[in-house]
Amino acid sequence: MKIARIFLESDLRQGFQGLHTVLTKHKINPANLNPEHYYIFMNRACSKFKMISGAYLVYFNNGNRRIPLDAIQYLPRNFGGTETQMNEAIKKTLVRRLSL
Repeated sequence: MKIARIFLESDLRQGFQGLHTVLTKHKINPANLNPEHYYIFMNRACSKFKMISGAYLVYFNNGNRRIPLDAIQYLPRNFGGTETQMNEAIKKTLVRRLSL
C-alpha cells in the first residue's frame, strides 16, 4: 500500500463524487483506482483530510490541531479498511523525528 498523491488545500465539503471529479481533472481515472493506492485530500489548515482507496472514503478531523505532514506517509500502514489509526501514524512520526 502506498500514497499515490496528496492534494493540499482541498475543499473537503465535497463527497465521493466531488473528489472523483478532482481526480479526473488531474488525469486520474476514478473507475480504475488501485485499492493499494491512497489519494489524500487535505484542507488548507492541515487539520482534516479525506482519503480515497478503491471504494473506501475515509474522513479524519483533528479538531483545530494541525496534522504533521510527516505522519501522512504512515497512513497506509495504519489503515485497515474500517478505521484509521492516526495516533499511531503521529507516534511513528514523532519517534522518527526525535531519533534524528
